[in-house]
Amino acid sequence: MRSSSGRRLAKNNCLWHRRGTYYPDISAVLKQHIPDGDDITVILDAHDIALAIPDLTFVSGDYDHIIRHTDIILAHTRITKVFPLGQFMPGSS
Repeated sequence: MRSSSGRRLAKNNCLWHRRGTYYPDISAVLKQHIPDGDDITVILDAHDIALAIPDLTFVSGDYDHIIRHTDIILAHTRITKVFPLGQFMPGSS
């Protein structure tokens, strides 16, 4: 259940970003290793943000598609670190 004050807090503390670039070369490389198109979209979105925010860390609970392919993601994007959710938030799995 969400309270209206919780929604305001989230709205006031979030920076919304809409990616305008497709990055076909990065997408093609990621498609060779990551079968889920939604995961690739999220990685491309994070890459786009990393172009403006240096030293961007990407945190994911998707161990099969994202964490498993950290080396590929780091090699082909401007994301500087990929952390599994369990390392980022103790007690998470």
